[in-house]
Amino acid sequence: MGADILVGRVNATDADIGTNGQVTYSIPVGIADDMFHINEASGEIFTTETLDRENVSSYILTVYASDAAFPALYDTTTCQVIVLDANDHAPVFATDSYTMAVPENGETTELHVVAASDADTGTNAEITYSITDGNIDDKFTVHPDTGVLSTQLSLDREQLDHYELEITAQDKATNSLSGSMTVTVTVVDLNDNAPLFQNEPYAVTIPEDFAVNQTVLTVSAIDADIGTNSDVVYTLEGLFVNMFYIDNLSGQIRSVREFDRETTAEYVFEVNATDSSVTNPLSSAAQIRVTISDINDMTPQFTSAVFTVNITSDIAVGSEILQLTAVDLDEGSNAQITYSMTQSNEYFEVTSSGLVKVIKQLPNNDVVYPLPVRATDGGSPSRSSDGLVEVRVDNALPDLKFRQDLYEETVAEHSPVDTSIIEMRNEIVDYKSGTEFAITHGNEDGTFDIDTTSGEVTIANSEQLDRETSANRRLVVSAEYNNQYGYTTLKVVLADINDNHPMFTQDKYTTALWEGEPQHTFVIQVSATDDDIGTNAELRYSISKTDPPNSEALFTIDDETGVVKTLFELDREIHHTYKLTLEVRDSINAGSGLTGTSVLKINMVDVNDNKPSFANQYGINVKEGAEVGSLLTQVTANDADEQGALSHQFSFSANGNPDNRFSIDIYSGKITLADELDYEETQEYVLNIEVYDGKYTASMDLEVTVEDENDNNPKFSQSSYETSIEELTPGHTSVITVNATDADSGPNGEVTYAITMDVSPVTGFYIDPHTGTIYTNGTVYLNTNQPTIQLLVSATDHGTPTLSSLVAVRIEIVDINNNAPKFASLMYQDYVSEGEPKGHIILKVHADDDDYARENKVVDYSIIDGNEDKMFEISPMDGNIAVVGKLDRETTSFYRLIVSAWDRGEPPLHDNTTVLITLRDINDHAPIFNATEYEGTISEGVPTGTPILTVYATDADEGTNALVRYDITSGNDLDLFMVHHTSGVVTVKGRLDHDTQNPVHNLTVVAADSSMDSPLHTVTTVTIYVTDENDHAPFFPVLMYLESIPEEQPIGKSIFTANAIDNDRGSFGILSYSIADGEDKKYFDIDEDKGDVTALKSFDFEQDRKEYVISIRAEDHGGKAGTVTARIAVTSVDEYPPLFVMSKYDFTVPANAEVGYVVGQVSASDDDSGADGVVFYYLDEKYQKFAMNETHGYIVVKEAIEDETMRRKRDYKSVLRQRRAEDPYELVAIAKSSKPESLDATSSVFITVDYNCATCGGTSPQTGSGLTGIPLALVIVFAIIAGITLIIVLIVFLMMYLRRKHQPSTAGSPPPDGTQSLNSYDHHDGIIFDQVTMSQEHTLDVQIIDRPPNGIPVAYMNGTVPRMHSPHTSMEVGRTDASDQSNSASSGRGSATVEDDEICRINESVIANQNNQNHRRMPDSGIQQDDDDTISDMSVNEQSANAVLKSIGVSPPKTASIDKLLNQSVESMHIFGEEGGGEGRGVDLGSFIETKLHEVGDEENNAIMDGTRAFGLDDDGQPSMTGSLSSIVNSDEEFSGSYNWDYLLDWGPQFQPLANVFAEIAKLKDESIAKKHLEDSRSNRHKHSLSPKVKNFPPPLLTTVAHGPVAPIQPIAISMNPGGINQSSAMNVYPRAPITHESSFSSPAMSPNFSPSLSPLANRTPSISPLVTPMGASTAQSSAGNSTTSTPQRSPRSSTMITFPAIAGAEHEVTI
Repeated sequence: MGADILVGRVNATDADIGTNGQVTYSIPVGIADDMFHINEASGEIFTTETLDRENVSSYILTVYASDAAFPALYDTTTCQVIVLDANDHAPVFATDSYTMAVPENGETTELHVVAASDADTGTNAEITYSITDGNIDDKFTVHPDTGVLSTQLSLDREQLDHYELEITAQDKATNSLSGSMTVTVTVVDLNDNAPLFQNEPYAVTIPEDFAVNQTVLTVSAIDADIGTNSDVVYTLEGLFVNMFYIDNLSGQIRSVREFDRETTAEYVFEVNATDSSVTNPLSSAAQIRVTISDINDMTPQFTSAVFTVNITSDIAVGSEILQLTAVDLDEGSNAQITYSMTQSNEYFEVTSSGLVKVIKQLPNNDVVYPLPVRATDGGSPSRSSDGLVEVRVDNALPDLKFRQDLYEETVAEHSPVDTSIIEMRNEIVDYKSGTEFAITHGNEDGTFDIDTTSGEVTIANSEQLDRETSANRRLVVSAEYNNQYGYTTLKVVLADINDNHPMFTQDKYTTALWEGEPQHTFVIQVSATDDDIGTNAELRYSISKTDPPNSEALFTIDDETGVVKTLFELDREIHHTYKLTLEVRDSINAGSGLTGTSVLKINMVDVNDNKPSFANQYGINVKEGAEVGSLLTQVTANDADEQGALSHQFSFSANGNPDNRFSIDIYSGKITLADELDYEETQEYVLNIEVYDGKYTASMDLEVTVEDENDNNPKFSQSSYETSIEELTPGHTSVITVNATDADSGPNGEVTYAITMDVSPVTGFYIDPHTGTIYTNGTVYLNTNQPTIQLLVSATDHGTPTLSSLVAVRIEIVDINNNAPKFASLMYQDYVSEGEPKGHIILKVHADDDDYARENKVVDYSIIDGNEDKMFEISPMDGNIAVVGKLDRETTSFYRLIVSAWDRGEPPLHDNTTVLITLRDINDHAPIFNATEYEGTISEGVPTGTPILTVYATDADEGTNALVRYDITSGNDLDLFMVHHTSGVVTVKGRLDHDTQNPVHNLTVVAADSSMDSPLHTVTTVTIYVTDENDHAPFFPVLMYLESIPEEQPIGKSIFTANAIDNDRGSFGILSYSIADGEDKKYFDIDEDKGDVTALKSFDFEQDRKEYVISIRAEDHGGKAGTVTARIAVTSVDEYPPLFVMSKYDFTVPANAEVGYVVGQVSASDDDSGADGVVFYYLDEKYQKFAMNETHGYIVVKEAIEDETMRRKRDYKSVLRQRRAEDPYELVAIAKSSKPESLDATSSVFITVDYNCATCGGTSPQTGSGLTGIPLALVIVFAIIAGITLIIVLIVFLMMYLRRKHQPSTAGSPPPDGTQSLNSYDHHDGIIFDQVTMSQEHTLDVQIIDRPPNGIPVAYMNGTVPRMHSPHTSMEVGRTDASDQSNSASSGRGSATVEDDEICRINESVIANQNNQNHRRMPDSGIQQDDDDTISDMSVNEQSANAVLKSIGVSPPKTASIDKLLNQSVESMHIFGEEGGGEGRGVDLGSFIETKLHEVGDEENNAIMDGTRAFGLDDDGQPSMTGSLSSIVNSDEEFSGSYNWDYLLDWGPQFQPLANVFAEIAKLKDESIAKKHLEDSRSNRHKHSLSPKVKNFPPPLLTTVAHGPVAPIQPIAISMNPGGINQSSAMNVYPRAPITHESSFSSPAMSPNFSPSLSPLANRTPSISPLVTPMGASTAQSSAGNSTTSTPQRSPRSSTMITFPAIAGAEHEVTI
């Protein structure tokens, strides 16, 4: 309804007449919001403005009817106006715009619910939705009724990255109205585009002298995606990537090496461009073609150093006699060669094409013309080389002739100056003194020099000798004597040295790896190159550093192929990227080489492997009057994965949205109101929300509480109030009281009264807000223009939002412009920031005018002074002062404005005030350094806090904005430096080390101001150079060098190389070697630079000393030095073959001879000395019935000649009648020394079998008649006595055993029954072993230990040897004393280190356990043996005695007494090797040991020392003795006591790096395999079955204690009479130290490589032979004859001592 529409009419009557009856109608101002007015005469009510039902649906009007009297009378009435609906409201959305993000390439899905409301009712309020604009390609659709906005086609961000959708809501009225909103859809990028290279193909041509690190070209690839999906990283791939480097970000390709067109003229490789997507990186490749253009860098080379041509003297002038040829590897004009002569000749000339012509008739004589020629190329500048043409007339020969036309000598590249190559005077045929030599060609650069007299060619410039530049040099050497010439060619071949670092093909590698891949997943393969050759170019790769730290165990690199693989499954949520520092090292066999590094960056690609979870979300409260479509809340989900934007989809579950009152955005999680709420209907909703990340789903409940609203207005008790007051009424006088009530309760029903000033501002009254009483506020003056005051009083409740009602209060008051405007303040002051934009309001000034009339009260404002630069402007209406110019505090910091206020009266009045405006500083100036970069130098040894330099920066701002603070932002990863925050002084913070750290530190220092809001900063570079100090002394990695030199070795040949280590770098790390003064210095020399030790004389083994000792010194350039001792032994050479005493031997043997029968003895001698003079005897292996003793030449019966079956088949009597001699056996005896390939001799041996012997008919093998009578009785008596004695001894041992078994054992007590004995052989397969000769005064207890198959038999002997006064011998390399257990732990073979506390505790625990459970066991051998329960004590009876006799090679007679056999002289017991044997001269075991040492080749020695070959079993299952003295003493002599103790005492351990020790631990043989072999061997003891092909090595516990489950063998003790020695088998012996506890042999080492005991040398080394008798050295030792050290003797003891072996090398003696 519009304005001035008649609503209705009221009528009032007045009974009066005249003016008193004239009725006038009125509606108080403010009533019904002044929406109506009334015709004062007719009473017709009209609308003042257009009514809006949606604002107010009904009005209550108070109408006054008054007459014209004075004072007037009036009446009131109330009219209710109900407003009917019209479709005058279009649908309205809660917001004009809405923004959402949608990922591209998604499936069709619901995105959002748009909701509009219509204030109309009925059909006028029913809404339909549609998309009216912006729906390009119809990608979206909206449901017409529900407003659900969805995609109906997949979006493509690269096609269109956002949509502006206009959504229209239209009602269903006949004259329908509509409203619209804009939905902005931002399409979120997914990585669906690979980078594309621009400007392909890429091809460039560069000269071959192109500078290193210069840009070759720049590639560019563009990715249509955005963000990280479009960030491109470039990498190189291909064969030639080692020649180029690419900047990963810019694509700039630079050269990294020098080019050589003659080697490679074109490089073709690929560039990969990969985007930086974290979930699905894509890449593309482009081919790069780099062509190298030629420069003139190659000199022409003649095809021959000397061209020789033969002509006759009558050759015609003009004849062409030779065509010169030269080669230039350049191309084009650079390769065009012209020829000339460097010296003119009257008979010949050379054309530019190289033709040699005759230009003058030659004289008729034989002569040789040397013509120097030159080949010059066409380059600019040109290059040339010289050659020689030798023209021989009439077959004339050179006056001087070399022995060869071509000499080839090899010299190491960069060899020092004056290094001699060859001496040419020795190569001249018929050399004459006075001959002068010269290098005529090939030495243009002066690399070589030649002595003109001797012709010695030496190096003059070592820098020119670079194999990588030229592998060989060809020189023409001339000789001249009295105008006689001779020429030859010297080819100098350069040998490679390791002078080039290996280089990775790229400085940085970048690759991507999916998380969750299994271990051993391929990551990348890197490669490196080395310009050296041979072993210097053999490369090994490793990982030297990782970031994050301690992630070395996550990756591995194949040291040969460079393939990087994972060792574990990786998780991107732990680390999203890894940086590996890769190292490549060359010269792998030299122990140390040159290295190169590269950084590999591995980006982890995310996989959806984590379930999303909702962030903490609490319930929400919603007003029941919330607008439809309004945003209520937003739920969010967390996910450890990184799958890009909008990876989560939100939705309600099936029943999670009651009554569909709410909607949720699928990607943003925003929850909006979809329908109106009614508190009275439902007070609470529970929403179940789900989130889906493409694989996993999570859900949560959200409680929505509906809050009640204040929907009832207060109601006044009257429709209007009227009253009147007298003018000049004083203040605070009560005028009238109004009253209103509210139907709501609580705060919503509490009413507060107020005079509404908005409608009728009145300052003379106020109302009590609680009571509703209206009071005067001061004296009331009459306003003639408004004699009646109309107040509008509101009653407002306390609801939210508040509701109110109005009532009219009519107050009648019966009442000039005499007041000027007045500012509220005499001065205004404010601050404004200098950066405020135009239009910014600074402050507001205000002036009031007390007049009533409008024209007198309206005030206008202006600035009259202080605004000359027009920076400010004041609003004339409201007094707001705003900024209109660009303020700059640094130009003007303060303004003083004069503002004036004028009213509009006549005449106008005004007032002035002052406005002070101060500009606040903003941080708009960054600090500026006084230098672009800084440099400083500091020594590595300075203390912390030492100042280096000072950086300084200034800032034009003020206050904190100008307060500069300094900090180091990068380059200080090691925290070595610090900068003072305010002074800028850079000081040392950490310990500097020039050797282990980078000597150049590039720091980035930032100067930032102290602004709290937006600080500005500037960076500068500070370069600090750390100078070196000589803080490391050189040291040798070994305690002593033990080396040998064969006799007659040529002088100057290398013996060994000493290598010292200096941890300094630069000049302080360069070492010089020398030999310290000493007795033997004169015999040896050492290379000052390389440490190569050579001999200054040729040694003679028979004439000179056998050993020399020198001290080697290594000194650095700073004066620090280290020394090491080297012992060099002279070894002999075999010169003379052995000589048999007889060329033929004849022996006879009985047909019934038993195994072990001695047939005869052969003998030979050797004129060599030492080990080369020791003769060993052998038989051809084809003889199965006989064997020979190696050392004495005895031939014995190995297999029965005639068995029992053959004897029974024959008729005894007929045999006696027909007895005849059979054909003899013909054997070949061989004599040779023990060294490999030694000289040998042979002799024939004929053995005739005697079938006519007295016992051949089957009688006892004893010769002569049997014992009878008294002799037989004596034998029986002595046998009984011996048996009783043995039984008594056994009983004594048994009692001791039982007593010790019941005693508690302690860690310090020895095992009760383990005794030590001599190593010996047993009797196997009918083999007899050498005899052992000992004094009968020495009583021995021998334990017989069963021999494992194929093992080396060992026995243990009881015997004591007094300790020496000195705990060590003269050789103390890596040895420890058994009495000093503090050094018993060892980290490797031969090392002596102190074991740590943890190992000590382990030792104590294990020792105690072993004492309790295994106290009867001897030290473990390290090889699993038979179960202990298979070994039991043997009774001393005839059977055991026979076994003892058999084990030492004596066949027991059937009727002999035990006592007689046990009391035989040891000298009558022959012990033979498998080859047979007999008596012979003593063996020089010292020489024999030395010989055995030489049987170990250098290759094997080095392999073991380097750790590349392990001790252990050979392929044939036999123990490997390489590098161990076990290989020396594992012979008959080892057990016969003939050690050469001079050698043994000088024996030293073989040191290994700790890493090799642990590597050997991993190679310990699998116990189960060894046990299986032992179990198999029980059933077939005589088969050589221990030949394992598969070796498993379980790691042992690193202690000095032999741990289980490997169990030692229980020894079986048999006591013997003095003089009798029994040797039996034990267990396999592996390589070990040759010396053990004092006078006894310990158990062998426990593993092929490394004993579980950390100190295999912890046992004390004895100083005397284990077979020392109370009278002195043993016979075998005394017979050696060549020992230079006297063997100490011990004094006799009255008691016999039995030494029991103890655990871990400790020993205790128990006297019985």
